[in-house]
Amino acid sequence: MSNSPIRPAHVSAEQWERALRDFATYRQQLPHLLSEGHAGRYAMIKDGQVLSVWDTVGDALQAAGERFGMEPAATFKINPLDMQRFADGHPWVDPCKTFEPGSPTADDAGFANGGMVDY
Repeated sequence: MSNSPIRPAHVSAEQWERALRDFATYRQQLPHLLSEGHAGRYAMIKDGQVLSVWDTVGDALQAAGERFGMEPAATFKINPLDMQRFADGHPWVDPCKTFEPGSPTADDAGFANGGMVDY
């Protein structure tokens, strides 16, 4: 059995590749984000770069909407537990959690396992 996630049918190949790239960026940048004291905050990631860090998911989503409009951007809750999850061989922690900007379901509960918002 593969550790790689399988692309859901409703997600285009382009969206899936972008989600995987952004998730890889989150994994790569997580130690740095934690060392800067950002645990519990939200990182906005696009095109392989952490663009900004916000206190709430609402602030991060609002900033993404203002900056990119309807273009996709990812937001990850910076979770110290992800360091152990990734080290324990759990590379995929719900990499395709999707919400619409401003959606009432895009709250902290949607990020409990280090998930991401990609819209």
